[in-house]
Formats: sequence, C-alpha cells, structure tokens
Amino acid sequence: MLFHHIPLDTAANLPNNTALIDKTREINYADLAAGIERVAAGLIDAGLKRQERIGIYLPKSLPTVISFFATSLAGGVFVPINPLLK
Repeated sequence: MLFHHIPLDTAANLPNNTALIDKTREINYADLAAGIERVAAGLIDAGLKRQERIGIYLPKSLPTVISFFATSLAGGVFVPINPLLK
C-alpha cells in the first residue's frame, strides 16, 4: 500500500466520515480525496516526473495534508519544510 492509498481507500468505503478537523473547518473523506486528486492532476499537468522531489513549505493545515497525499498520488516525493524553522 502506498501513502496516498490510505485516504483514497477510506473515501471509497466511508466517504462521509470525518477525515480532518482544522481550526476553521471539518472535511470528510470524499472531499479530502477530491482535493488530493485535483492537486495531483495539477502537479502532473505542471510536469512532475516520477520520484521527483517537491518541497512543501506550508504551515500545519489542511492544504499541507492535501499536498502531501497529492504529491504521492502524482508519483513524486514530498519533502516537508517547516516554516517555523526558517
């Protein structure tokens, strides 16, 4: 099983269950999967190559989680960069 299979498989089986709770919102697995697939398609369209590394420079938030899983789905390797450690 690859990293991105976790939320996508859960979305297929339990789409309405809560996946994440952010400071301002809650997202279910169906919406999380849709966001992951949308961002992954954008990365592929932008020319991401298999095993290419992508630095993710975002605060701990929903977009960060989506970016991590989307990078995996697109075949890339995510490299988290913590903005608090700059």
